[in-house]
Amino acid sequence: MSYMGLGWFLFSVPWAYLLPMPTKESWIFIILSTLAHIIYSLYLVFAYRKVDLSVAYPLFRGSAPVLILVGAYVFLGESLAVLEIFSILFVTLGILIIGYAPGLMMGKILFYGFAGGAMIAIYTILDGQGARLNLNSQSYASWLFMFTGLPLFFIGTIASRGTVFKIGLAESLKGVVSGILSCTAFCIIIWALSLTPMGLVAALRETSVLLVAFVSAYHLNEKVRWSGIVLVVFGLILMRL
Repeated sequence: MSYMGLGWFLFSVPWAYLLPMPTKESWIFIILSTLAHIIYSLYLVFAYRKVDLSVAYPLFRGSAPVLILVGAYVFLGESLAVLEIFSILFVTLGILIIGYAPGLMMGKILFYGFAGGAMIAIYTILDGQGARLNLNSQSYASWLFMFTGLPLFFIGTIASRGTVFKIGLAESLKGVVSGILSCTAFCIIIWALSLTPMGLVAALRETSVLLVAFVSAYHLNEKVRWSGIVLVVFGLILMRL
């Protein structure tokens, strides 16, 4: 996570100075979202020590779209058509079914999963509104991840007592490249949030779980709940009607 933060910083610095400065209205959202992203990143490290990634990840991602849908309506007055609401619900239900693991400590997993989903909802709503107030969504994203990445690297360095410098060049580069890739994805998402209802963007974003499911089924020989995948695909079809 520390080296991912470094990747965020290295990716964002050139763009932050090449693109226009954020507007004064968007700065409060950049600051609040920076804090939200740092807290969420640290929470991920903590949560994945407590629960299995393969179960917690779908809960993180699956619970977020509904929370974003509700939050965007309550705080921003953003409303959707009935079919769009149902499409989000189908996608959410499908993802939760994919991640359901009977026999495990589901109470504990649900707690960590939905807490993570709530954090995703908070920073998504902040980023969506901040990007809309800014004249350039990519300028907003660049400053956001420049501010987020370097503190995250320093926090990781201190918390690990310098262990981040001992993991080897290959692992370090893997973390930095992962950070650059995730930052690129975030920039696309923030651009989409500035143009489209947040609940729909969130639901489409979380369909990455489908790719994970196919990889699990065909390359790792893991059991996949195809009923959940069918619901996700049905939800995507509803979005386009």
